[in-house]
Amino acid sequence: MLSNDFVRPARERVTVEVSEQVRRLAEDIEALKRKNAARGLLKSGATLKQATALCCEMLERRAELSWSTLKRFLSASPAASSRTTAVELKDFVSTFLPAKDPPVVEHLSRLVSLVGRVELLDRLLAQVEEARSAALTKIGFEIDLCCLELKWGSAMEEAVPQTVATRRMEVEASPSPAFDVFISHASEDKAAFVEPLANHLVQHGLKVWYDAFTLKLGDRLR
Repeated sequence: MLSNDFVRPARERVTVEVSEQVRRLAEDIEALKRKNAARGLLKSGATLKQATALCCEMLERRAELSWSTLKRFLSASPAASSRTTAVELKDFVSTFLPAKDPPVVEHLSRLVSLVGRVELLDRLLAQVEEARSAALTKIGFEIDLCCLELKWGSAMEEAVPQTVATRRMEVEASPSPAFDVFISHASEDKAAFVEPLANHLVQHGLKVWYDAFTLKLGDRLR
């Protein structure tokens, strides 16, 4: 369960940043209106298209901001983060990206009235909703990966000390093998998972056969 020790300050921080985002969005839309007015394009579809893009970009940045802020507070509390579920983290982020975000609806409603195309409002809001859903999906994948890493890290913290103690007992009774662990992996897993795992094992005293550690240029694989 999410601990209030870091959820409360994280929520307060994100709330401040969201308010700043809303203020900047209003400024950006006013700047867009001035620019298009100077070009004779204020009451055109271009204004609606560009304003909708600004709204979508704001929500994408807000999703990233919400998660990165919560992640910083999580990293400062390892004990609490190990008990946190992906669902709870996603719920935290989604609270800052409500469907039909009020400032977005307000800006687009005013613009379609200005342009004289009020019938386009639902279509523009649907585009914003699509961007919001995509942003939440993207952050959801990042949260799932983070929780998986936390789960593996916690498991390794529990398993490695026992493994090391067992290996030390075996070493006393038999010749020392060249390696304690052999890591075989798919190349796409190397950076995100395998290398951190190999480093973790080495830090806990195990002899690890891992291609990046063991193989040198010109070595035969057999």
